[in-house]
Amino acid sequence: MIEERIKAKIEKGERIAEHDALELFQSDDILMIGRLAQAARGLRKADRVVSYVLYRNINYTNVCISMCSFCAFSRNMKDSDAYVLTTEEIREKIRAAMVVGTNAILLQGGLHPDCKIDFFIELLKTIKDEFPDMHIHAFSPPEILHIARNSNIAVEGIIELFKDAGLSSIPGGGAEILVDEIRREVSPLKCTASEWLMVMEKAHMQGVKSSATMMFGGIENYTDRIMHLSLLRELQDRTKGFTAFIPWTYQPNREERHRGTEAQRHKVGNNELLFETDPLDLKMKEEAKISTCRRLREMEHANQGITETSAVDYLKTLAIARIYLDNFIHIEASLVTQGPKIAQLALEFGADDIGSIMMEENVVRAAGNSYIATEAELIYLIKEAGYIPAKRDVLYNQYTMV
Repeated sequence: MIEERIKAKIEKGERIAEHDALELFQSDDILMIGRLAQAARGLRKADRVVSYVLYRNINYTNVCISMCSFCAFSRNMKDSDAYVLTTEEIREKIRAAMVVGTNAILLQGGLHPDCKIDFFIELLKTIKDEFPDMHIHAFSPPEILHIARNSNIAVEGIIELFKDAGLSSIPGGGAEILVDEIRREVSPLKCTASEWLMVMEKAHMQGVKSSATMMFGGIENYTDRIMHLSLLRELQDRTKGFTAFIPWTYQPNREERHRGTEAQRHKVGNNELLFETDPLDLKMKEEAKISTCRRLREMEHANQGITETSAVDYLKTLAIARIYLDNFIHIEASLVTQGPKIAQLALEFGADDIGSIMMEENVVRAAGNSYIATEAELIYLIKEAGYIPAKRDVLYNQYTMV
């Protein structure tokens, strides 16, 4: 019986294999999978504490060349609502965050063709000089790789410069599914799977911790998800640099945002910027767009138009991640994308963290799905589920019981 076999492995501290994970994915017994996940959680985090974090989300630009099929947030140079935040605008956002008691920011943006290393170094130093106690959780692997290429500096050099300027840790965004066949369809101009892993490994080797993520429920299959988890588990074996794993579901983009770009001048705020032609020629971009749209149409037809995965699939995937990722202490439920009720249920499927109180979430909201909760609401959700709420820092080092 699968439950007895997997439970025995968990209790003995034996690693479950890929075929075990596939068998769990193919099972319809969601409650059995939840029980196994809770058994695995108990070995890695035996207490009843469920944590959350408060930070300010700052998207420094919405200009991006990545052409991700799911993104309604990104803009190109022609769009009237494209922007690059000024240093003073970012300062104001941080000051507002400090008023409500947060000392952490999540700083991310699009892959802007003109933003090079000097822009980011000045930004980090300015933040650290004025807010020395602020934890700067910034720049996902696609951003770091893009900045490195734009600035003609090696990735390890970029990370070292960022660390010296005040970078505290790295978010795990841009992972999507770490299978290049899927990435070429979903995010054709983002980094490859090996490049994402390379950036994370180089960051970990310099002592910069990061989270790890997975966006699922699009065009991938169970084998792709298991490959993703396996790559994360292998890297964690080598570096021990991941603080937590955060899975969330594909949020379909309800607006077409994929438009070609060309060299031009464009006003962003009060600044006139010269944008260069994107690094991939327009013909390749158009082919990538057509391929992405074709695969999404095929998926919609196969699923009678259903383009969002179910709550059951989310809970199953989160639970299997808890079982499979035996070297990750923390598994985070994504309240922002899944909503409070599913996030609360996730606590019975292996999650030990309910996510974040995120000031100014933009990316998921732009796609049409975003859930925001107050601190009091998060505390209530945790207590109602029978757990002990605790506010934590970004790196899971400090907890304050509430």
